[in-house]
Amino acid sequence: MIVVDYRVWIDFFRGVVTPQTERLDSLLGIEPLAVGDLIPSEVLQGFSTEKDFNQTREG
Repeated sequence: MIVVDYRVWIDFFRGVVTPQTERLDSLLGIEPLAVGDLIPSEVLQGFSTEKDFNQTREG
C-alpha cells in the first residue's frame, strides 16, 4: 500500500507532469493507495476552479 502526498494529488488533478504524478498515474487501479483523513480536504483546496472542485467532490 502506498500513501500519496496531497501535493502529488493536486499536481495530478491540475495536469502537472512530474515523476511523482507519472508514478501515481501508473499505480491508479493497480496498486492500493492509502489516503489519510486530511488529504482529501487538502486536495479539494488545491483546485483552481469551482467547476473542477465540484466535479471531483461529487466523484
